[in-house]
Amino acid sequence: MQTLKVTFFKALNVQSKTRSVLMNNQSAPQLITSISDIMRPDEFFACFQDSSGSVIALDKDGVSVSV
Repeated sequence: MQTLKVTFFKALNVQSKTRSVLMNNQSAPQLITSISDIMRPDEFFACFQDSSGSVIALDKDGVSVSV
């Protein structure tokens, strides 16, 4: 199974990075749920790159934006 690196942040800047985690690639709804489930209370959002090369930002409430 393909893995992807998910990076977590405390604020909307790169200096606030808290950690990176390797996760198994899943369908979009499952992946969003999995990321939200492991987000720590002090983490504001997470980012990862999908298989098409787009960067996805996911906030604490599960709202995502593709760049």
